[in-house]
Amino acid sequence: MYRQFYALSGAVFDKALPPEKFFRPKVFSEALARLEYAVSTRDIVCLVGDIGTGKTSVVRALRERLADGKHKFAYVGNPTIKARGVLSAAAYQLGLDVGFSLPRILRELTRHLVELRQRAVTPVIVFDEIQLADFGMTEALRLLVSHELDSQVLLAIVLVGHESFLDRLKLAAYQSLNQRIAVRYRLRPLDLPETLAYIDHHLKVAGATHRLFEDEALEQVYQATKGVPRKVNLLCTHALLTGAAEERKVIGPAIIKRVLNDFDGTF
Repeated sequence: MYRQFYALSGAVFDKALPPEKFFRPKVFSEALARLEYAVSTRDIVCLVGDIGTGKTSVVRALRERLADGKHKFAYVGNPTIKARGVLSAAAYQLGLDVGFSLPRILRELTRHLVELRQRAVTPVIVFDEIQLADFGMTEALRLLVSHELDSQVLLAIVLVGHESFLDRLKLAAYQSLNQRIAVRYRLRPLDLPETLAYIDHHLKVAGATHRLFEDEALEQVYQATKGVPRKVNLLCTHALLTGAAEERKVIGPAIIKRVLNDFDGTF
């Protein structure tokens, strides 16, 4: 196990890392700020990015920020179910058991949202993998935001998914939803300095007290991963495993090349 060999206190790229220990490049901080703004104004916000760019990390950080008693957070991770299923899942996440009758779901959900507003609590519903949603799902969102009473905005909605969702929004059938999205943000991969800082940050969080990667090896990591955090995590983890198996105190370019060969260049 590389943790013992390199005298680390934890996994370098631990998925269970608390949000406050995340590395926060400019793009991460900007995305989080956009989401927080949309929540404060009870708008719809769309966060998109390529696979592995850190969308889930941003949402986790948002959830931590909203754990203040003034917000109620709901997460719906399966947008492929029917419209009433989506709304029922959202209601359940907010503490309601409303069954699958669409009129009842809308009635009970709206009543609950009004009650939360009267208590100065902002409901926030996150719909993840939104690019997989069909037209029925977007219609469910339209129904949800259309049940606002007396022009009062009752909730904030966060749509999270792949960049391809933005192309969907250009279609005529989606203009009703498209026009309601007040805030949009596209997560980009890290640049070279950010990638190096990202790796260094996570090594230090894991307890590294000395240099574990040669500069040339780090540059290889960036070139292979193009700064996509999930790919950086995978490549560096396998490099540490290989380095520990070969009892190399510092990871050099030869180990990075060997790992890349093992993955047939699929990074």
